[in-house]
Amino acid sequence: MRRFGGDGGAATPFAATLVLVLISVLWVVVQAGSAVAARHRAEGAADLAALAAAAHSATGAAAACGHAEVVAAAMGTGLTSCTVSVGEARVQLRASVPGLGEVTGRARAGPVDGSPPARWAGTTETPPPACGAGRVGAPDSARRTGCSGPSPVRTARRSR
Repeated sequence: MRRFGGDGGAATPFAATLVLVLISVLWVVVQAGSAVAARHRAEGAADLAALAAAAHSATGAAAACGHAEVVAAAMGTGLTSCTVSVGEARVQLRASVPGLGEVTGRARAGPVDGSPPARWAGTTETPPPACGAGRVGAPDSARRTGCSGPSPVRTARRSR
């Protein structure tokens, strides 16, 4: 004789719901990882594109931005903006994230040879010191001249 009203099979709906929840959580984690990876790719591509544009800034803004666009395309991203002034480049890129949209990356690259930016050219204003002049531990020459002397970073010596 068969009995009705027992709890046989009650775990099946619970297990099916649990599997569905786990798959949903896994999908969200994979999508978030994809977005983070795309953002890192866009930021890395922006860094490289800004360096390429700054390196070619002497050839003109159009040529420099052309180099930035080539680098962006090679990295699988798209250049959305590029601004080049004397020795300085600012770029913004976008990268698509399948199923989620787009992420952006921005970067700025400065003078290649370490010369001060154009805003100080021909003025009596001097650029700020570049390597920690005036900090505790910096050599006197660095405090006076803005790091024209040895590096302000000192290495620890072992006592024998």
